[in-house]
Parts: sequence; structure tokens; C-alpha cells
Amino acid sequence: MCSRFGKGRSGRTVPVAAIASRIALLAVLLVVAACGNSVARDDAVQPSQVLPSSPIAATGPGGPATEATPRTRIDVDPGFTWLLRGNEHVLTGWEHNGAGAFVPTGDGVRTNGGIGLLWYSRCAFRDFELRLQWQAASSDDNSGVFVRFPPPRDPSVVVPGGLEIQIYDGAAGEPQKTGALYDVQRERRRNSNAPGVWNDFVIRVVGNRVTVELNGMLVNKYEAPSSTLPEAGHVGLQNHGPDDVMSFRRVRIREVGAGAAPPTAGRSGC
Repeated sequence: MCSRFGKGRSGRTVPVAAIASRIALLAVLLVVAACGNSVARDDAVQPSQVLPSSPIAATGPGGPATEATPRTRIDVDPGFTWLLRGNEHVLTGWEHNGAGAFVPTGDGVRTNGGIGLLWYSRCAFRDFELRLQWQAASSDDNSGVFVRFPPPRDPSVVVPGGLEIQIYDGAAGEPQKTGALYDVQRERRRNSNAPGVWNDFVIRVVGNRVTVELNGMLVNKYEAPSSTLPEAGHVGLQNHGPDDVMSFRRVRIREVGAGAAPPTAGRSGC
């Protein structure tokens, strides 16, 4: 039979139960430390699944979101497909026409020079819901989102061939403000955030009906006359000019109804 007592360093008799209690406590501490290391490994995000943090908090229909933290996982909305997101392949599937360029920013792209057009050339879309975020550096910055236009030879073919959803909130100059369908219909309401803060666009094009939501508010609704709007076309982003600084990120699309039109000739499908 084992004795219930042992001896400590001083030679005094120490209860075996006390020794066992100390050993059990040490074992618990070792298990807790091991679990902590395991959780840290499980929560690690692979570089291909992350976007760099942004200093500006995103906003949406539910109100301001919490400010992004480094290495935050960014998932696409259910049913949507990424067209432009912040990673090493940010401009895959896109082409640029005209002057200037779009430069990667880590979590999206920013205009540089102009006038030009960055358009998604991989395929055209019939009926869709397009979501994206944009941010102006100042209230005088001008840009636009283009929908349902044919493959462009130069930026000027976009306006008569499709629709431009205007981005501009300057007090002077251009009377058509953010949310207007350029040269077609003025915006019904204004709901842009201040310069330096991200804005959410939700643009729906179904048949001849077009709706524009800005930061959760319906700011325009339009039904094009029969045969005036192409049945299918591309989507694009404008760099308006050298003095206009506009950033875009999180561009994603969900097809509605019949879905995408046949891919542009010579290119793979979406």
C-alpha cells in the first residue's frame, strides 16, 4: 500500500494529496497554454484571403461599420461575385481605355490622370445588381460608374451607349450630383458622406429599369424608353481628370434573371 505522505525539501513530511494537487495544477496550466497556441494558429488568416486595413471606416445601410483592423477577412456578399477586390490580382479581368490610369491601393484602386475608363472586359451583363464602395478626396472630385455599354474604342462611346451614374458633390460647376443618371435624369435625393469617408453604391439594372441606392437611401429610379438601353453591356469606372482623385473598392455583382450575356468575343466567360 502506498503511503499518503512524502517528504519535502526540508525533510518535513508532506501529504501526498498536496503533491498530487500541485501536479494537477501544473498539468492544467500546461493544457491552457497549449490551447492558446492552437487557437492562435487556427485564427491565423492566410495572405491570399485578406485585404490590407483601411484607415477609413466603411458605411452601409446598417450604419457605420467598425474600423477595419489589420489582416481582416473580407468575404463577398452571398450570391455575389467579386469583380474588383484588394489583392495581388486586383485588376484581373479589367482593361483601361483613354488617358490616365487606375493604381492599386492595397484594398482597391485609385484614379490617376484622365480622362479614361476602367472597364470589366471579361464579360457583359444583362440584368444585375452591382455593389461597390467609393471615396472622394474632396467635394470637387468627379467620377462615375458606367453600366450596360458596348466594348469601348475610347471613353467617349460609353455615354451614348450606356448609362453613367454620376459621382460629384461640388457646390459649383456641374449641376448633376451623385446618383444622377448623367444627361438623362437628375438625382432625386442626395446622401453622400463627407470627403475621405467611404460610400456604398447599390445599382440595379433589370430590363429597362434602373435604381440607384447611396448609403442605404434610394436616390434615383428610372425606366428607359423601349430600345434605348442596350439589353446587355459592360460595367466600368471613370477617371475623370488629373485633378480628380477617386478611390474604389469592393466591386461585386449578382446576376438577376437570365444572367450574363455571352462573353466578349475572344475572351473566356465570367
